[in-house]
Amino acid sequence: MSVFFYSIKGGQGKTTHAVGYARYAEALLVTNDFENGTAEIYQAALPQGTIEILKPGQSLTSVFVRYPSERIVVDF
Repeated sequence: MSVFFYSIKGGQGKTTHAVGYARYAEALLVTNDFENGTAEIYQAALPQGTIEILKPGQSLTSVFVRYPSERIVVDF
């Protein structure tokens, strides 16, 4: 199961909802939100090892290859 949270506009609570859903679904959270410190804040809200932060140049496909049978919530 994969669920995507995506919006062009920021500040709508997308990341907050993605984190909440990932926690509820016991899923891996994948985010590209690395520049403003938000990912570090949400790491504290999730169990250890359940957040994957994509850096520039990293492919989302690589996450699905590494975790083929995982539940994945994507926050973009």
